[in-house]
Amino acid sequence: MNLFDIIGINQDDRGDNMIVLTPSDHMLVPDFPGLSEDGITITFDREVALAREDAQFITWEHPLIRNGLDLILSGDTGSSTISLLKNKALPVGTLLVELIYVVEARLRSSCSSPLPATDAGTYAAG
Repeated sequence: MNLFDIIGINQDDRGDNMIVLTPSDHMLVPDFPGLSEDGITITFDREVALAREDAQFITWEHPLIRNGLDLILSGDTGSSTISLLKNKALPVGTLLVELIYVVEARLRSSCSSPLPATDAGTYAAG
């Protein structure tokens, strides 16, 4: 899974090392900075970007990447927390893990909306 998948941006491989990015109905934010409603064409190949004025050259410093990383790191997606629980009813070294995740169907499936977030508790002795 890549950054654009996590944010919910549609990707259409156009060949010649170019990808067209367009907004989707399931994006983490309604308006993603740098992504117009019509979408943009990007490339990771400097030579393609120099030859094609319509393709933006994407690097780690590009605003799309920076904004995407900031969105994920500042939001609830991919977050984790750790704490210490002192409870005599639990054996020393017990590790409690709670996972909250969203299961999504492939775009080609007949499922048109994301499934609800599911809370799953997993307990393991350390």
